[in-house]
Amino acid sequence: MIDIIVGDQTLFLGHVEESWKLIDPIEEVWAKGKPRLETYKIGSWGPKSAKDLIEADNRSWLTPLLTICKI
Repeated sequence: MIDIIVGDQTLFLGHVEESWKLIDPIEEVWAKGKPRLETYKIGSWGPKSAKDLIEADNRSWLTPLLTICKI
């Protein structure tokens, strides 16, 4: 609220209409029910579909390795 009072616009969009050009297509896809947002257990590495997606290109997530190495 104080940002508005002092005129700091860094946290606010200058062109709201332009941002809707990005948001509208996303909302249209969500309205059709696809893709669905997936839930996963807190503290886990995410949904299985995320792992499947990246492994389809013979890649893997780096995050578990960082935890093991304590970086």
